[in-house]
Amino acid sequence: MTEFRINIGALLIGTYINLMLYTLELVQFYHYFRTSGRAKEDRVTIKFAVIFTMVLDTLSSLASCATVYLYTIVFWGNLPALGREYWPMFVVIALTGTGTFVVQLFMLQRYWRMTAHHIVVVLISLFMIASLVGTYLTAVVTFSHYSIPTRKKGIPFVILGLGGAAICDVCITVLLVWKLYRIETENQATKSLLRRIAALAIKTGLASSVVGSAAAIAFIVAPQSQVSDAILVVLGRVYTCTMLFTLNNRGKIRGDTWIQTSDPPHDLDRSSHRTSDQHKMTEITFAPLCVPQDPDRQPPGLPKSRAHIDTETSISIVEPCEAGSST
Repeated sequence: MTEFRINIGALLIGTYINLMLYTLELVQFYHYFRTSGRAKEDRVTIKFAVIFTMVLDTLSSLASCATVYLYTIVFWGNLPALGREYWPMFVVIALTGTGTFVVQLFMLQRYWRMTAHHIVVVLISLFMIASLVGTYLTAVVTFSHYSIPTRKKGIPFVILGLGGAAICDVCITVLLVWKLYRIETENQATKSLLRRIAALAIKTGLASSVVGSAAAIAFIVAPQSQVSDAILVVLGRVYTCTMLFTLNNRGKIRGDTWIQTSDPPHDLDRSSHRTSDQHKMTEITFAPLCVPQDPDRQPPGLPKSRAHIDTETSISIVEPCEAGSST
């Protein structure tokens, strides 16, 4: 009975943390669509990813609550029943894998827009697909061997699913930070800006990899324990919160502005973005600014002491090209 109490206690704690993170996710979701106004400026694919992951996390949170309800209410005191896993946990595993894949696509897209490295992006994409398949196979194997003591048969799929996802997160984060620190500039404001972007990438990329690695390690070390399930319940919310945190905190990187790496205009030849055979140019675009303004000259519809500049500001950073690379 002690082992069952530990399992149920872990699931209960994990569900409590999940609900707290889900509440934070709801706040971030509302802020993204109703407060910050960023949703109007973002592409449809980003807005779809936000809504889709929100739906997945809602269903996953309900499934995690149903899991705890079954163990603590329906089957409490029934030892044979407490030694099994039930359908809500399979739903949590599958939904977590799907949400992880969507958020990783968002992270990979950020790296792609800065580098356009086809080979690296393709390799990471293949690894992400393998991780997604591993997560689905984990759910299938867990469903087939629903008895908790026999769950060790799913260790290879857990390593592929959770371990692979953690490796993808680390790779994307390291590549993005490495790209940012390779940009050469003498402007101190630009250097500070790049450091802030790198810090944001580290915060959002490593959080999910740490939680995913913890879930994988817990399952490998003690497959008969449901501590790994408790960590897995939280993982999906961590991924979505990091994506929403990134989208909502773009304005804090540089005062009242937001920053993104922009692709060259489609009507320009890529050769026009080369400064020489040894250098290439990365363009960083800032959204329209809000600056202090005389209240008597305040444009209508804007808060007092603020004025809106409709033009965008772009800076171009020249950096050495890699040997044999082309833009």
